[in-house]
Amino acid sequence: MQSLNVKRRGPKSTLPREQREANRKIKKQNMERRRRACITERMIVLHDLAMSLIGENVS
Repeated sequence: MQSLNVKRRGPKSTLPREQREANRKIKKQNMERRRRACITERMIVLHDLAMSLIGENVS
């Protein structure tokens, strides 16, 4: 049976695996919050534009 020689790219992390996974989870949550905030802002702008086109008062 042949043994596989697997090479990893980049430097090895100094953080424990659990810490890396926790950091990754937090980053992912923050990125999702920013994405949703951006979508919300664009929906507000789109709503205001639609209301101005049909002549409704935008409050």
